[in-house]
Amino acid sequence: MEVLDLSPFYGIEYVRKLFNSTTEAGLQYYLHYFFTLDLIFPLMYAFSYGLIAAYLLKKLNFLEMRYQWLILLPFASALFDYGENFGMAAMILSHPNFSGTTALVTTVFSALKTGSAFAGGGTLIVLGFVLLGKIITRK
Repeated sequence: MEVLDLSPFYGIEYVRKLFNSTTEAGLQYYLHYFFTLDLIFPLMYAFSYGLIAAYLLKKLNFLEMRYQWLILLPFASALFDYGENFGMAAMILSHPNFSGTTALVTTVFSALKTGSAFAGGGTLIVLGFVLLGKIITRK
């Protein structure tokens, strides 16, 4: 079974099956170690991707107001990641009695995190190719 952090769509039955197939020690290990790391990673991701996006936009002279929102995409992804992380922690802490609403809200955060991460990464790729095109045509 795939861990929840890597799956953008799952239902309550999948979560119950995953948690029931994992030992209590395994769930506590996740909560204490992976959860802690996953509090740091979204910030690192957001700032690094945000800075790269700002750099590319500046190099392309696209820092006018209508493009600046692209810098915020990785920060949106980080917020959704935190929603997902706290939802998973809530489900682990209340296992086996977590609610279907908690699972639903957590999977929505997972889907939003995945979508915004792909959008942010795709934006960097597109901006990189546009910059590369400008460099090649200048020569």
